[in-house]
Amino acid sequence: MITTSSRRHSGATPTPLSGRAAAVVLAAVLIASFMELLDATIVSVAAPQIAADLGAGEAALQWTLAGYTLAVGAGLITGGRVGDQFGRRRVFLLGLGGFMLASAGCGLAACASRRVWPAD
Repeated sequence: MITTSSRRHSGATPTPLSGRAAAVVLAAVLIASFMELLDATIVSVAAPQIAADLGAGEAALQWTLAGYTLAVGAGLITGGRVGDQFGRRRVFLLGLGGFMLASAGCGLAACASRRVWPAD
């Protein structure tokens, strides 16, 4: 059974979700997990072509992949804790927006160093 509560210290008992609401929550979580795995696969597969297009060396490519992995790992752990405190939906939508902005920034980067450091 899936339960939801708006605040950790609200004092109210969690309200169980059932039927359509539970299916929507499950679908949102599965889609988010799929997006993360798909993006990790895309970054790994496209890394050699990205390096060639941007004239990046092996070190810049390793920084890009390590930075992505670190950001995803730290974001998942921190996002779970922050979601418990401030509301899972709010934090999920904020994280999704941040993910889209960061992806757009990386896609629009003129050179490899702009993905690791914003300015030279």
